Amino acid sequence: MENLSVILKKLYGLLEELESTLAEEISQLSRAQINPISLQIISDNKSRLLSAINFYDEQRKQEERQQRIASPYSQKPKLAAIWNNITSVVRKSGELNQKSYQLMEMHMKKVNDVKQVVSRATSSAQLYGQSGNPSNDGSGNVYRISV
Repeated sequence: MENLSVILKKLYGLLEELESTLAEEISQLSRAQINPISLQIISDNKSRLLSAINFYDEQRKQEERQQRIASPYSQKPKLAAIWNNITSVVRKSGELNQKSYQLMEMHMKKVNDVKQVVSRATSSAQLYGQSGNPSNDGSGNVYRISV
């Protein structure tokens, strides 16, 4: 049982770190202009944390099978207390992740809107066609009129 306690404590610590990382991600995404380097560092850290969490969760499941016990560990008060902390942090992290997703969607919509505006502007302001000759779409042409 001691091994399971150590695993659960490690899992809890990693989940707290993930919660903190998600809060920082939301802070970055809440800004008007995103720093891509900072966001990449946060993303890499999140990926590392999720891998470690997955590893310790697999360790937890294996230890549960060996000891023939399962969460929420109602017969083991110390394990139950750690498990309650874990479920609380998981719930908070889920909420933060949802907020992060919404902010990311908002930024993606802005980027797509700007791309459409730029695309429309560049397609109508073309000075030369694919052949290298001036285009004949009527925009920007000079008309010579003799009287």
